[in-house]
Amino acid sequence: MSAVATELSNAQIEFYDLLNQGPPQIVNYWNEGHCRTGELLEAMNFLSRSEKLMAEFYLMVWYGNQKQGFDLTEACSVLDQNNREIIASWVKNPFWP
Repeated sequence: MSAVATELSNAQIEFYDLLNQGPPQIVNYWNEGHCRTGELLEAMNFLSRSEKLMAEFYLMVWYGNQKQGFDLTEACSVLDQNNREIIASWVKNPFWP
């Protein structure tokens, strides 16, 4: 981890580990313990359905709420196995950064 990682909470480090397993288009909206939510919400208009679902999932975990409309049922029916496994790993051991 970089020097920045030492400034992050354990939950934030765990979040970044989870984030880095998902679509690379989403990763850059989180930086040094902050999310550029407005920019991500705007970008979501141009993401694929799967990428948008993963962005909604990461926002739900980050903020600890469902304001972005993450739908687990839709995610299970649309996402590939890798992305479903990311969500399942969080469900088994939930955390909130």
